[in-house]
Amino acid sequence: QVGDPFLEKLLLEACLELFATGKVIAAQDMGAAGLTSSATEIAMKSGFGIRLNTSQVPTRESGMQSWEILLSESQERMLFVLESSEEVAAICNKWDLDYYTIGELIDEPMFIVTHNDDTTCNIPLSAFKSERANRSLSRPVDVAQVDDVKRFANNKFDIWEQYDSEVGGNTI
Repeated sequence: QVGDPFLEKLLLEACLELFATGKVIAAQDMGAAGLTSSATEIAMKSGFGIRLNTSQVPTRESGMQSWEILLSESQERMLFVLESSEEVAAICNKWDLDYYTIGELIDEPMFIVTHNDDTTCNIPLSAFKSERANRSLSRPVDVAQVDDVKRFANNKFDIWEQYDSEVGGNTI
């Protein structure tokens, strides 16, 4: 995935305008785990379920299956839940951005996905909840490895420059 700083700027401006309308109920970027992650996070935080139609999601490749669309990570894409979509067209057109209606919140706590007329997923949102693992913390057995890390400390800048510093915010 390669980010597009110009498109990112347009999206940022459009998002700020959408937030200013007061019609935004929820918003989530489509980073890791793509639409699956953003849609389930919105649904679980809101206390609703969600129904998506992946045949309404624009794709770069034709013939993608529903699961591929759900898991595709996409830069410069946002998922919004809105009270009303009246202002969306004007704002997105102003910033030369595409927009699509791909789903809705529902009363039952389910994650339902259709593709054309086929139901491809129908599972409880509770399946996405994860409990924190109770892991014990301890020092590494082989502390001598720390010396190896110190030896490469001078190369940190060179390694860092090979990767996008904005994407790898938690890079070690």
